[in-house]
Amino acid sequence: MSVSKKIRVLIIDDHELVRQELVTNLGRDRGLEIVGDTGDPDEATRWAKERDPDVIVLDVRREDKGGVELVRRLSESGNDCAVLILTSYVSRDEWLEAEQAGARACVLKQIDSKGLVDKIKALAHAF
Repeated sequence: MSVSKKIRVLIIDDHELVRQELVTNLGRDRGLEIVGDTGDPDEATRWAKERDPDVIVLDVRREDKGGVELVRRLSESGNDCAVLILTSYVSRDEWLEAEQAGARACVLKQIDSKGLVDKIKALAHAF
């Protein structure tokens, strides 16, 4: 990935308020480009193919209980991107399951904006 290229980020969370806050906070960083935000798993899978994100920020603790399956779908979508789990809580077993499904990293929602931006950049540059 070129140093001057913006990192393309897709945000997936089933809570609209959380998505809006992430779009606002992450969008302030000149090195990031938000290519979409959605709570719908089908739309997320389609956008992962169409919008070519470098990093997908995803909460696996979804009301529909399909978070790990969504990680799997995104990882198998054919897009070479990193899935970053952003969640309020994750057990060791849940993380291992998400990692086996294709997640690259996990951070808790208690992280500050700078820490999250730094993690996204590190993941994008590791790919």
